[in-house]
Amino acid sequence: MKLLVPFLLLIPLALSRPNPMNLFRRGGPLGPVFEDLDDKQKAEFKQIWRDNKDKPRKAMKTAVDEFVKKLTKEQQVEVEKNKAKYDKRKEKDDAKAEKLSDEAKKLYDDAKTIMKNDDLTFREAFKAVQELIHSAKPTVLQEFKKNHVRIPGGRPFHGGPLTPIYNDLDEAKQKELSEIMEKNFDKPKKEGKKAFEDFVKTLPEAIQKKYAEAEKKREEHKKENAKNAEKLSPKAKELFDKIQSIKHSDDLTRAQVHDQVHDAILDADKNVLTEFREKKVHLFDLGPHFCPAKGSASDSEHSESDDDDKPEPEAEE
Repeated sequence: MKLLVPFLLLIPLALSRPNPMNLFRRGGPLGPVFEDLDDKQKAEFKQIWRDNKDKPRKAMKTAVDEFVKKLTKEQQVEVEKNKAKYDKRKEKDDAKAEKLSDEAKKLYDDAKTIMKNDDLTFREAFKAVQELIHSAKPTVLQEFKKNHVRIPGGRPFHGGPLTPIYNDLDEAKQKELSEIMEKNFDKPKKEGKKAFEDFVKTLPEAIQKKYAEAEKKREEHKKENAKNAEKLSPKAKELFDKIQSIKHSDDLTRAQVHDQVHDAILDADKNVLTEFREKKVHLFDLGPHFCPAKGSASDSEHSESDDDDKPEPEAEE
């Protein structure tokens, strides 16, 4: 059974958002089959991720292919159905991309070529796509948003933590912000935050005020979410606190945050994860976080939603 390399990208990224069945999606290319595996099989699949996440993607492809061969025929059929659903959505994206301008279509095709290169690691691929996105004109990126077209391995850049004011910036300031993102890509989060703060101080007063209001609302949301988390069971609350500690550590890079949260969610009990959905407690959106910041690249590349035209939620900062 052959699993295409782009489909394997579901492994590290599509692991935390709830699916329509109120379960957190952790199976990557296995889809719902993952939750039906016994403990030994789940442990083996998790180890495949840990052993291959920093290797060229063809290593992951081979390991997953071998794992799927050991599943029951019924499970293999379900894996194929999951893959077919993914392929269908990609075909729909390709068709919509044909209607883009030449410049936007070139960005789409270049990103697609990168994501098909299985000699790259996951992180190398997403970083390369991010560089394409950062170098694109804002008007080109708006085409993707307007036409609901996903950039392979990414989505239109919206300004990271400055997303609420991104469209208020002129093109020169958008470019400056993009350069800040790129410069701080592999640095501890505290360095990026300092750069963002300094950048905001250079903006007109009206835009600074709008940003301050957006930050206030974000803090209110975080407080409300923390309040709701108090209703969780002890095990779920322990996971919540662990992930909060990781994602708020400014000494980590965004990639390190992603990896540590990913492992915590992958190891969690299914019932614990379901509890977050039932009690409406936000846990974490595992977008690639190989990317510089919130909203910059593409958790949309790995969505399992049936509604292909529905905008993806922003990845959490």
